[in-house]
Amino acid sequence: MKRNQFHHRFYKEERTATVSVLFFLYEIERVMIFYFRSHAAISSRTIGATSFPNFSMAAIT
Repeated sequence: MKRNQFHHRFYKEERTATVSVLFFLYEIERVMIFYFRSHAAISSRTIGATSFPNFSMAAIT
């Protein structure tokens, strides 16, 4: 009984950590998009502005 309870708690914590990591990556991506749009307009044209929105959609789904 006690072992099962511990396992459930561990699973819950692990899931929370995974969700927080996903949100962290989303924040980094958002900052990067903002940076490329504001500071590196010429560079973003070279890279291809379409690649960033496509990556965002892939990350969400």
